Amino acid sequence: AGSSSADGSGGISTGAAGGTRASGGSGGTRAAGGTGGANASSLSGAGGAGAPSVSGAGGDAAAGASGHGAAGGAGGDTAAGGAGGEPSPSNAGSANGGAGGVTASNCTNGNLATLPIDATGVVAAECNDVGIQGTWGCADDGITHAGCSSAGPPYVAGKCMCLSGTTASRIDAAAWGAQITLGLNVTASGEAPYNATSHGVKGFRVSLSGQANNFYLRVGFKDSLSGANPVPFVVLAATSGTYEATIADALVPSSWNVPNAGAHPDPTSLLEVQIQLVPMLSAQSFDLCVTSLSPILQ
Repeated sequence: AGSSSADGSGGISTGAAGGTRASGGSGGTRAAGGTGGANASSLSGAGGAGAPSVSGAGGDAAAGASGHGAAGGAGGDTAAGGAGGEPSPSNAGSANGGAGGVTASNCTNGNLATLPIDATGVVAAECNDVGIQGTWGCADDGITHAGCSSAGPPYVAGKCMCLSGTTASRIDAAAWGAQITLGLNVTASGEAPYNATSHGVKGFRVSLSGQANNFYLRVGFKDSLSGANPVPFVVLAATSGTYEATIADALVPSSWNVPNAGAHPDPTSLLEVQIQLVPMLSAQSFDLCVTSLSPILQ
């Protein structure tokens, strides 16, 4: 069995991207097919509902499982012939499956420099300055129970987008934790690449509240090249406060035994921003909310 390291390095298990759920409704249509329901296309492996199986040859990889619609895939840092490595959400998809045009009849954020966080889970392009159109979602490993549901975004009134629950009584590559996700360019046919460079975006500023001791917190940048590989990430210092994560700083550690070790995300082809909650110890409770997310401009 793998183990976690104090500095947050180690292997990760990954799952391919599931779809994000788009809210229907009238007005403000940003893409064709305004109603949700169809699964977004998966970048690698099977999408949709169900718990995937463990995979990986020679101990290099272990699948990321999800009972909430995140697909399993290859990943995990292990020694040759060993078992899966340290758990990590990395490339797991959103539990809130269903693609369609992103629609909104009004903007609830007030300030276009920040991204909307409300019960609809919708971020329409007219509601921000950098052309992001997507939906909020979440995913867990199916062992950790974080309150993710296919019925809608992880919105809690008065608290914003939240994860709350307890980790599994074990730590391995299948028990990677949970994450809150934001698709950056959701179209009628699913997730499409978002060009952060052409929109002048170099990263994101995230504000967190709540409690998640004995966890690693990361901001991951999933791009169209990630496939079933780990998503490059930036490690955050603590569980509460406001932090900046730049795309250039995101990295898959070069010490990891994965195909894309040392990789940075492609800023011209981003799919999601992921706020990742990775357990360090077994059977730990958490209650973590994303209260604000805003692009950092060049």
